[in-house]
Amino acid sequence: LMLIISGMETDPKTAGEHYGVNEMIDRTSVRILGIVPKDPKLALLTERGLLCGESKRIKDTSGRAFENIAARLDGEQMPLLYKVRGIKNRKKLLLSGRGN
Repeated sequence: LMLIISGMETDPKTAGEHYGVNEMIDRTSVRILGIVPKDPKLALLTERGLLCGESKRIKDTSGRAFENIAARLDGEQMPLLYKVRGIKNRKKLLLSGRGN
């Protein structure tokens, strides 16, 4: 089993209200495969039948996250959120949570 966290809140102002990535891993005891940041524009693209690569902003955030997940499925090793843009505080995202 592997865990993909989809729609992860990446704004440091609200990230503390949710479980942090490390806490999710601890609670599920499942190896994490990737994180897809929360992005309302991604939902608009999918409603229109477009791919995330068809929008520069989405391509740099959610699109890159999907590419990372695909690469990990193919056996590549890379850090979480590798080259994913728009995340203000990666450390807080990973460590934030209700228990912290």
